[in-house]
Amino acid sequence: MPIRPEDLRTGGALQGAVARSLIDQQVSAALLHPGDEVGAFRILGELGRGGMAVVYLAERADGEYNQRVALKWIQSLDAGAEADTLFRRERQALADLSHPNIARLLDGGRTPEGRPWFAMEFIDGAPIDQHAVDKALPLRTRIELLLQVCEALAFAHGRGILHRDVKPSNVMVDSDGRAKLLDFGIAQVSGQEDALGRFACTPGFASPEQMRGEAASVRSDVFQMGRLIAATLSHDAEERDTVVAAGASRSTVLTQHPDMRIGATAVSGGISVEERAAGETACRVVLPGPLPDDLRAIIERALAAEAQHRYGSMHALADDLRAWLEHRPVSARRRTASYLTARWVQRHPFASVATSLVLLLLAGMAWSFSSQIRAERDLAQVERDTARHERDAAELARRRSQAVVQFLNEDVLDAANPLRRAPGAPEVTVRAALDAAEKTAGERLADQPDVLLSVLSTLATLRFEFGEYDESAALYERAVKLADVLPADDPQRQSVLANYGALLISLQDFPPAIAIYEALLAQQPPTRNDNRLPRFEWELRLLEARSRQGVDATFRPDFESLAVRADAALGTPNSIAGEAWLFVAHTYRNAGTPADGTDAARKAYDALAAYHGSDHPTTLKSLAILGHVLNAAGRRDEAIDAMRRAYETQRARYGPDGLDSTFLQNEYGFMLLSQGRYEEAVPILADLLERRAASGGEQSIGLIAPLSNLGNAYLRLGRFDEARAALDRAIRVLDAQPDPAPQMGAVLYRGRADVLRETGRFSEAERDLDAGDRLAAELADGDIRAWALKGSRARLRAARGDRAGGAVDLDAVIAALREQVPDTHPILQALIEARAGIGET
Repeated sequence: MPIRPEDLRTGGALQGAVARSLIDQQVSAALLHPGDEVGAFRILGELGRGGMAVVYLAERADGEYNQRVALKWIQSLDAGAEADTLFRRERQALADLSHPNIARLLDGGRTPEGRPWFAMEFIDGAPIDQHAVDKALPLRTRIELLLQVCEALAFAHGRGILHRDVKPSNVMVDSDGRAKLLDFGIAQVSGQEDALGRFACTPGFASPEQMRGEAASVRSDVFQMGRLIAATLSHDAEERDTVVAAGASRSTVLTQHPDMRIGATAVSGGISVEERAAGETACRVVLPGPLPDDLRAIIERALAAEAQHRYGSMHALADDLRAWLEHRPVSARRRTASYLTARWVQRHPFASVATSLVLLLLAGMAWSFSSQIRAERDLAQVERDTARHERDAAELARRRSQAVVQFLNEDVLDAANPLRRAPGAPEVTVRAALDAAEKTAGERLADQPDVLLSVLSTLATLRFEFGEYDESAALYERAVKLADVLPADDPQRQSVLANYGALLISLQDFPPAIAIYEALLAQQPPTRNDNRLPRFEWELRLLEARSRQGVDATFRPDFESLAVRADAALGTPNSIAGEAWLFVAHTYRNAGTPADGTDAARKAYDALAAYHGSDHPTTLKSLAILGHVLNAAGRRDEAIDAMRRAYETQRARYGPDGLDSTFLQNEYGFMLLSQGRYEEAVPILADLLERRAASGGEQSIGLIAPLSNLGNAYLRLGRFDEARAALDRAIRVLDAQPDPAPQMGAVLYRGRADVLRETGRFSEAERDLDAGDRLAAELADGDIRAWALKGSRARLRAARGDRAGGAVDLDAVIAALREQVPDTHPILQALIEARAGIGET
């Protein structure tokens, strides 16, 4: 991407009063031309120029190695001592600042004529605000990028250097997506008097004190960083220009009338009431589009008119930005109880806590109720055709919110108040608080079914987050019964049903989940250019339930189509397309060809990381799938590192017992098995089995995967009794399910048949293979699980004494599988080893 000339000007390159006075002194400007050499570099062309300096694109001319640089030098020998001082200061600043987000100084010196120059890292990219708009970066990604700039400035401040000209054209984003801070042309040593660069600044980004010619400080850079954040968060170039222009107007007013601040009551300095009113309007901070309240507060604090009201350091500003990313409270906002608990609930805590945290949870429930109600109100307004209906929906939402808050204050929070607890009474746990809330809600809100519906739905969500799946399902069932009296298109009813369906999918209870989503979609037919997020979400969950219940490969085109439609309707990135590509990658993996899903896996990870962040559970699932892709490609160390990172991040961030954590634990154990690391896999899988049994019970369908994998591990280790016990137990659990998936049965019966064969129980092994074949008949043609059964039957034939016949059958199975999967696939690898054991016949 070409660099705009203004992007590399010194300090905007000294476009202020000092630069203009220096320009007047120039009498013999000297420019370089392509082919000219300076030091070890050959000039290729001009990148940009400012009041006293020119920046050229250059390359090494000494033949030592290839390198392109941005070479900067003073245009004229007559520019004066001030220019020379500023130039040497910039060069020294760069020499002192070795940081990954600051453009590096590479070389420097003086020409034989005495003209100073230096070469710095050439950044082939775009200014940060332009990059954000061009790439349509999501909000979280923009904040993560801006944090890199904060870290670079904090690093400079820590070494006593102020930048004093922070603006988009001085922050480039390179081809790797890394922010690079440029142009220390008017940098200042912190705490030193400086007349040279005092008036050199950029209107629209300079702080009020800089515009007045006063001494700059760390808080001046904080102000400019606030302007940079506002510009970078703009949705498009037009909005960015508006934000910057408003910033310039605000700085002008504050410069002319430093006593004028929002909220001031006195009229001084001969300013009329009308002038003050106009000035106060201009003094208001103008920010881009709709932003989260926390981000608005952060930017407004950074842009405070008076320096003492801004963040005291760049670290403090960065800490608040990180807090926003992590759903923690930010220091820029008042820490009210409701605000603190809102952030606490967002972080989804686990385990019992003391009474103080119980109070936070319950107050946080109020925030959760209100947020849910606001979402329902917004959706209701969209669906209704008239302003009257919108007003009715808003009034209904307000009434619900008031009732929920009253319920919490009077029936739950007051009871949990530690000051009201009898001396010596035990502390209240989260679960005890939830128990009390559930019992009280039914009685307290019996005459307000819509409010009770909101309460039950949120309590169900909290139970689910605590891993109490049966309790969560029971609460959702109560909520669904209440919702049945509402109209089919009521947003509250739709939300409850959709959430219940998602829970059922998590519990692998697919038939009722399928029925729920089919009904929801039937009640809301598609429209032309449909961009309704709920409908896309329902389509995704319906496909997920159907694919996980039956032959998942047959749904691959549906997932691909959904991803494309979601991108077109919702914009990129979005969670729907990300998850759809994740399921596409899953179908390839389940078919035994994970490498074929490489493109889908990468699309999924890129979309989900951009939308949710790198540590979101869904993003971590996509990282696990990428691990399987790497494993299939033979990149085993990278694969296990990716899988371990996904598993350990999920476990550390969200606790070890949640469904997502145990899912990744099973994936990690399976990958260890696929790499032949059986001894390592056993404790991982045994721990998983214990956790799932504790949370879901002895008949939980979630036990099947770890039992199957444990059986395989024990078989490969020669621990046949333990292998048989694990697989027997898995088959009992499968038989207890109301509608077991055929692919599960095919895998389990083949696994047990292999154990029976190894222990000489050939007739029983054959019966299990027959059972597996009957189930495999329901799978797609060529399904790898069907071929695995044929391979096990060939091995049984050889074990019974017909080595020649078994070898022929094995050769046929191996040849067929090699057309589908690489030799490194665990099933094919085991068959190849078995064939080698038979030898020539």
